[in-house]
Amino acid sequence: MKNPSKFIIFLSLISLISLCDCQPAPAPWVQLERTDTVGGISAYNKDQVIKSGDRIQVSVRTVYYGESRDYIIKLFGKKIEKFAYVINQEELNCTRKEYQIVSTTLYDTRHQTLHTQTYANENWEKIPPGSDIDELTRILCK
Repeated sequence: MKNPSKFIIFLSLISLISLCDCQPAPAPWVQLERTDTVGGISAYNKDQVIKSGDRIQVSVRTVYYGESRDYIIKLFGKKIEKFAYVINQEELNCTRKEYQIVSTTLYDTRHQTLHTQTYANENWEKIPPGSDIDELTRILCK
């Protein structure tokens, strides 16, 4: 190769583009300020908010990096080594300040499904004060 510095710049640019592909996407995704319990960066889909009485269903996309990403991969095993992000369908109960995860889907860097799970039983939990779920509830339960 005649100009190795151009090649290095090209490879760096390609690497940056692939990393950007794993970021929570701009609109309709609105990024939350607080990270989740293992350090993931979450955003909710403002176009997929369904309100029904005291309850709200919303899609939440979370991207994990470094140790938090390694934690998720260990949790699910080698089958998700190309893991990039997760989208949870979450349900909030605004009056009772509770939430539950309705379904979870893990995606790879090409946006292909690696794993999906739907939770049949209601499993409501109290919303921890100061958490990312608390922030989401404050935004959506107005």
